[in-house]
Amino acid sequence: MYLTSFGSLWREGVKRKRFIDSNYISEEVWEDIEWDYINPDERSFLLTRILIPVIEKAKKEDLYKEAYKDVDIESLKKYERFEDILLHLPILFKDNTSFGAKGLRHLVEKDPQIMKHGRKEQACEVFRSSGSKGIPTPTYITTKDIRLESHALGFRCFVPGGFDDEDRLYSTYNLAHKGGRLIQLAGRCIGMEVIARRPEDNLEEVIDMISSYKVNALAAVQPPITDDDLSAKGGGVTFLSLYKENFELFGENGMIKKAFITGFPIPESIVNLAKSINLKLFTTYGCTEFIPLATSTTEGDKCLYNDQHILYGPHIIMVVKESNGKLERVAEGEKGMVLVTTIGITDGRTIYLNYALGDTAVLKWEAGKCSCGRTTPIISDIKRTDHPGEMLGGGCRYV
Repeated sequence: MYLTSFGSLWREGVKRKRFIDSNYISEEVWEDIEWDYINPDERSFLLTRILIPVIEKAKKEDLYKEAYKDVDIESLKKYERFEDILLHLPILFKDNTSFGAKGLRHLVEKDPQIMKHGRKEQACEVFRSSGSKGIPTPTYITTKDIRLESHALGFRCFVPGGFDDEDRLYSTYNLAHKGGRLIQLAGRCIGMEVIARRPEDNLEEVIDMISSYKVNALAAVQPPITDDDLSAKGGGVTFLSLYKENFELFGENGMIKKAFITGFPIPESIVNLAKSINLKLFTTYGCTEFIPLATSTTEGDKCLYNDQHILYGPHIIMVVKESNGKLERVAEGEKGMVLVTTIGITDGRTIYLNYALGDTAVLKWEAGKCSCGRTTPIISDIKRTDHPGEMLGGGCRYV
């Protein structure tokens, strides 16, 4: 059965307690904002119904075959929360650890095709991470997966951030990068008119385009202010460089009234600037491998700026720590390691299970404490660390 609505997915997974192959879930299901408002226990149970078939597929893949040979699928089926399932699975690190766990970059150097799941002839695009260690890791993703990520980004991030179908969005992101592509598609998903910067456009030409097209919404990168203000990640143009070039374009008295800034946490000075000029401002957490993972909004009292609601689907994240040689979720207020798992995937796309991509975060608020009504936890203080595995003592299992 092909599931084309969140309601049909909920009936199959929760009411009928059936396991669901994500190949049969349409991309429109992942755009449904109901994901973020339903009862947390029902949502977690529904995610177990999708996660188990993903693990079954992973057990047959070269990347996971050895580490997962003793993973008993039947024993995992007894759990009613997806977190309990993931806490019993090995960790896949992006980089080698000091206690001997081989990172994904090490494996990919030998054979990039190890990242491709399912039918090897399945048509995929290859997106590569930024390669901060000189070895970009490839992610194979199908056309359907690009659509489902862009649907989720549009309806569950852009709309809560204040974007709507009457807005004209200018994106300074590089379209050759996955983030730039998805921003363009996500805007179109919700009916925005989207204008993308060409790689050769300089700052003056960008300002001219914004003015000529009467743009009222902006998507831009902004590194920490301690970095070079004019140096943008992935060949984009920074928010601050645009503001410094023509500050009259922004805020209550300017054309640009809304801004989406991502790639890094929003600097405090930019937050203060947005407040002072009444500029709607939000961000979304993601990376080349996974978009989106969490998002801030302009709707609640606790999910503003860098404080972001976790998004469950098409990827799921946990913030974990090690205790007595076992993984456990961090408590409210605690810092831990971010683990990411892909669930809304189609055959051909790279499978990631308990992937330590190199980020840490603080679980700022547990579910149900935000005035926006979302029933998802809020994470904050998201940071990249070169050695996420050092947060663990080597007592857990690793791929």
